[in-house]
Amino acid sequence: MGGGCPDGCEAGCLHIGEPLNAAGKRERMTGPSAARVSEKVSYSANFGGMVRMLRTDGPAARRVLRDIRRSDPVADEYISFIHRNYPAVEKNHFSLKEWKEVAEGYGIGCEGGKGAVQEMVRRMPDYMDRMRTMA
Repeated sequence: MGGGCPDGCEAGCLHIGEPLNAAGKRERMTGPSAARVSEKVSYSANFGGMVRMLRTDGPAARRVLRDIRRSDPVADEYISFIHRNYPAVEKNHFSLKEWKEVAEGYGIGCEGGKGAVQEMVRRMPDYMDRMRTMA
């Protein structure tokens, strides 16, 4: 392949660095023709995979994700976007104890389960800043 392009383009190719999924198919409408999903479908948007990458299973994984979030503003922006638009992912990331801790900081009663506490906390305009600082 010329210069690493799936289409075999020569130098100056705009396809170099094009995001391809694990199957080598393009994730955007633009990109190398050789990376089309099929003749009828030009790309394979896999936003669900990007959401799944943020799911954490256990304290060690949460710690790593939180460290990345604190140290990288771009990662923090993306994680905040996902949490804002996918409350279930955000709910899962924090323990009930953490949700209650933030609620108590606002003077909010902590009755009910994790979903109820999360719902009350999410009404606060700066709640993400407080959640972001969780260890």
